Amino acid sequence: MRHFDYNEFRVQFSMLHDQLLTDAAYENDILRLTFGEFRIFREDYSDETYYERYKDYRECTLEIHLHTFPVEDLNEPTLCILKGERFKCMKMDYDILVDFLRSLRARFTFAAVSNNDELELQMLSSHDSVMKRKYRDCEYRLSVFANAFDFIWR
Repeated sequence: MRHFDYNEFRVQFSMLHDQLLTDAAYENDILRLTFGEFRIFREDYSDETYYERYKDYRECTLEIHLHTFPVEDLNEPTLCILKGERFKCMKMDYDILVDFLRSLRARFTFAAVSNNDELELQMLSSHDSVMKRKYRDCEYRLSVFANAFDFIWR
């Protein structure tokens, strides 16, 4: 596994803050999360450098190159759902996760990488989520083990 230097990725992750997750896919140990309605506003930045660098992009795909372990159970992603005081975590296979994420209409809020290459992405579901009522307006924390990740800006 590779150790991540979070400072290398901080800017790209912060540019995704509050962006809508519009698609998800999984193939060949790569989880793709697409933020396809990317919009930023000049007034949100005290330093216009970042605004100028990213203002013309309309989409970002985050490609997460997953680490595979010999123990199959460790390869499954963990999704935690927080609603008020209630907290539920579950492991699921990638096909179920992708379907879940596609219907969530979540907004990205934060990412962190721990020392053991565990990537945690935090998102908030939106009011227009097609999920059942009990899954709307929740915070979601997705944890996966990654070898690397790429930001593809369009």
